[in-house]
Amino acid sequence: AFKYVGLDIQQTNDGIVLGQGSYLETVENIPIESGKYEDSDTVNKNDSDNLRTLVGQLNWLGSQTRPDCSFDVLELSTSLKHPLREDMFRANKTLKKLKLEESSILFPDLGDPKLMKLVVFSDASHANLPDGYSSAGGYIIFLVGNNKRS
Repeated sequence: AFKYVGLDIQQTNDGIVLGQGSYLETVENIPIESGKYEDSDTVNKNDSDNLRTLVGQLNWLGSQTRPDCSFDVLELSTSLKHPLREDMFRANKTLKKLKLEESSILFPDLGDPKLMKLVVFSDASHANLPDGYSSAGGYIIFLVGNNKRS
């Protein structure tokens, strides 16, 4: 077992396990002063920088081992140009959700590489993000072995 660029990597009898539990423990909420803003108010530069940092950290998690937060991060990233206090709450809520549920990815033995196949699913939507004009798309690609593992 070892750590590499925020990834916890471990080889087990079942395969290779990839997680980010130790990295996730280092990620902190944005401190939000009560009464400082209305939820719909634009935040100051310091709070904006804190939000940008947290969204970047959440993006690293979502792109590596936590796809369950990918859409939340995408929505948050569209708010970074003109962040609101409510965006800070949403970012903290996403972080809390990730910390409540431990997660890792298992890369099992898939058998003979010559018999593997790709299974791909994708979806997209036009102008569906909170800013009213950005679009989103997503895909997932499975490498499936002849032993039906993926």
